[in-house]
Amino acid sequence: MQFVRNKCLRYWMDNQGVGKKQLYALCKDLAKEFAFANQLNSAARQASAE
Repeated sequence: MQFVRNKCLRYWMDNQGVGKKQLYALCKDLAKEFAFANQLNSAARQASAE
């Protein structure tokens, strides 16, 4: 969960003005890219993004 949170935070810092929709899409992409992130519940990933 910390990994997802850190990735979302970095994305937000690099792309000021992104909203929850873009961060949720990033969570989905992270789940596809990293197997351990895919094992997390999607709601848990989204909560980390918030």
